[in-house]
Amino acid sequence: TEGAVDDAVRVFREILELAPDHEDAFAELATILAPLLPTLAQSPGGRRLTADLLRDFEQALARMGGNRSTRPTYLEGGPGAEVELRPLDVPVHTRFKARQIQDLLPVRDPEDVIARLQALADERDAEPTIFCHIGEIHLWLGDPDRAEAAFLRAIRDTPEVRWAYVGLCATQLLRDDPQGAVRWCDRGIDAFPPPGRTIYAYRGEAHRRLGELDRAEDDLRQILQLTPERISAWLNLALVGSARDDRRMLDPVFRKTARRAPALVDDACHELGLDPLVLPSDDDLVRLFEHILHMMRGNRSSNFVSYFTAAGDLRFVPR
Repeated sequence: TEGAVDDAVRVFREILELAPDHEDAFAELATILAPLLPTLAQSPGGRRLTADLLRDFEQALARMGGNRSTRPTYLEGGPGAEVELRPLDVPVHTRFKARQIQDLLPVRDPEDVIARLQALADERDAEPTIFCHIGEIHLWLGDPDRAEAAFLRAIRDTPEVRWAYVGLCATQLLRDDPQGAVRWCDRGIDAFPPPGRTIYAYRGEAHRRLGELDRAEDDLRQILQLTPERISAWLNLALVGSARDDRRMLDPVFRKTARRAPALVDDACHELGLDPLVLPSDDDLVRLFEHILHMMRGNRSSNFVSYFTAAGDLRFVPR
């Protein structure tokens, strides 16, 4: 989205070395380079051999000549025809456009943001990723029915929408059905392996609530390796330890959460009748962590944390 096409090709090459079947990387780069390589968009199912893809992308770079700026251009024409220098207009990929709209949540009414996302879906031929963003907002608002409808719409036309299955897992957690949540995770991995990283956050909590503490710890430690600042994973991992009668994590996680989200901790403490300036007892910390997760409803984001107060006010943790 920043116009650095050569960097995009370099990253794409690295992704293919790590995950040759990474269709998202192909789709996003193909969108950027479509004016240079129109045959990319005609590839059946979007699948091409890695060598063919890299050859085509290198050809696209060659047509850009020596321009490696964030305002790329390319050469149109060839032998026997006039060569014309044209701007390469880099479109905003649907995923990033949807995220830009979602980022309006702290300053716009949620229903207005959802309406904007729906308008984007109408404009962009109902691309599944947009419905995932709609469903995610409904999760954050604590509305499992509307969230479920959005995620099911995302996989209506194609099963290969990884985040939709994560969202359906989260929907079942909102309904207090952790077993159903795990089943949706399994279905998602079967439909579109390997698991996306966010699955570990929700599935880890589901395993904790089922009492499957070893599995919970594995998932939660995995997500914290990938996104160390995920508040919900800190809380869930501390609760896993507490369930094993190991409460050593409670104090440090409380202090860490209070530094990262002081208003959230303050609101939660006041709702439980605790003094946020005094370190609670271990039992109170367990109650507090459970209550914070409840306040966050279906939000387990690493960098866009929302929560509701007991009065029904929607608030956000500054990023």
